[in-house]
Amino acid sequence: MDTEKVNKWLTLGANLGVLAGIMLVAFEINQANLTTRAEMISGFQDRWIAMDMSWQDAEFAAAWSKAIENPEELSLSEMIQVSGHIWAFLDQVNSSRRLWALGVMAEPMAPTDLIIANNAAIFFGNEFAQSWWTENKSRMNPEIVMLMDPVIQDISPTRDLEYYERIKARTRD
Repeated sequence: MDTEKVNKWLTLGANLGVLAGIMLVAFEINQANLTTRAEMISGFQDRWIAMDMSWQDAEFAAAWSKAIENPEELSLSEMIQVSGHIWAFLDQVNSSRRLWALGVMAEPMAPTDLIIANNAAIFFGNEFAQSWWTENKSRMNPEIVMLMDPVIQDISPTRDLEYYERIKARTRD
């Protein structure tokens, strides 16, 4: 009988050990999911930072300035640079859409339509970018086109030029 009691206690102990192991595995999976989510969001934010930093590159700034002031004078090389920057923005829009769909991005992160509303004018406030959109939107995800089209249509093709002229005028005052 003592052996039976010992076996019951051993079985109980083993079962508790298995239960503790399962709980530990569940905890580790949750931690891995949180880490993956943080890495994905960090990568998304890093791409925004890289885009922001690219504006400061002298060669790119010259190309973007020309896209604003005299888009017809852009060289092919400059057009490719500016196009790449627009593509990078649209890649971020697509990334945000995918991250929201996966549940990785949630409040307080901005949903895709808000990212478009807050940033489209920065990228499409000139004649070149708007012409680029007209030429390339057929290659885009239709959901993104549905979100972007009305926003871009409301942006003046001289928005960027007017913006910088206002700043310049304020510096003279």
